[in-house]
Amino acid sequence: MMTIEGYAAEVCRNVRAEAARAGIRQADLARALGMTTPKVNRRYRGQIPWQLDELPRVAATIGVPLEQLLQREGVARLEGFEPPTFCLGVGETLATVTELAA
Repeated sequence: MMTIEGYAAEVCRNVRAEAARAGIRQADLARALGMTTPKVNRRYRGQIPWQLDELPRVAATIGVPLEQLLQREGVARLEGFEPPTFCLGVGETLATVTELAA
C-alpha cells in the first residue's frame, strides 16, 4: 500500500511532467497561482507537498484534467473512480476506499 508521502511524491512528479509537456515554467505557474517562484520550486522538488486546494488551479493552468495530476503510476482506474480524498460516499470509510485504490 502506498503511503501519503509516496502519493504526494507521485503527484509532484505528475505536476512536473505535465507542466513540462505543456511548456509551463515554474515562474508561469507561480504567477497563475499567486505564489512566489521559490514556493513553487519547493513543491516541484517535493520539499513541500501540493495542497489539495491548489491542484485544481495547477491543472487549469497546465491545461490537463485534475485527475491526470492525481493519477498513480501503473494503476488502472475504473471510469469515474476518484482518488480516496474525493470519493467518500455514504457508508464508505477511508479504509474501504483505500483498499479499493490499492
